[in-house]
Amino acid sequence: MTRHLKIISLVILIGFHSLFTKAQEKSPSIDNGSIKEQFDYIFKKSSNYENYKVVKRVWLQKLQKHITDSLQAEQQRYIKANNEIQAHKKSINTLQTELDAIKKDLANVNDAKDSIALFRMPIQKKMYKTIVWSLIAVLLIILGYFIYSFNNSNSITKKTIAKYDDLEHEYNSYRTRALEREQVLNRKLQDEINKQKKS
Repeated sequence: MTRHLKIISLVILIGFHSLFTKAQEKSPSIDNGSIKEQFDYIFKKSSNYENYKVVKRVWLQKLQKHITDSLQAEQQRYIKANNEIQAHKKSINTLQTELDAIKKDLANVNDAKDSIALFRMPIQKKMYKTIVWSLIAVLLIILGYFIYSFNNSNSITKKTIAKYDDLEHEYNSYRTRALEREQVLNRKLQDEINKQKKS
């Protein structure tokens, strides 16, 4: 029982000691706390003389060192933040330049997509389609004209051939009749010659 009481007492003492130590660590002094807390500490701990405060020189030197260190740390933080801002600005400028280049490339790609090279000259697709369909229309008109001319010439040729055939047929008939007449005349002439010889 006494042994348990000793252990409990020891644990309680250790707990109080740690709490007391933490309280001392947390309480502001000239060596810890913010600058304001250090000023408050000096103001409270300094002795009074008439309307003046008597402050230990060591405290003032420590306070000066702490203020100087804080200012240097703030200055370093400011320089670091400023460098980061400058780096961000430079990065933003680089990204803006890249974005402008990408926009320009995209515009060129869109222009190239919307245009076709004809005789090594870029032409908009709409204009290209208009030119192609116009050429097709002109070619169809020319083709129609040639088909019409061919059919017309073919018809004239067929008519001419038919007339030639008719003419040739008439000529052959006339020649046959002429030969027959000539033969008849030759017979009559021969008959007359024969009659003349007999008489």
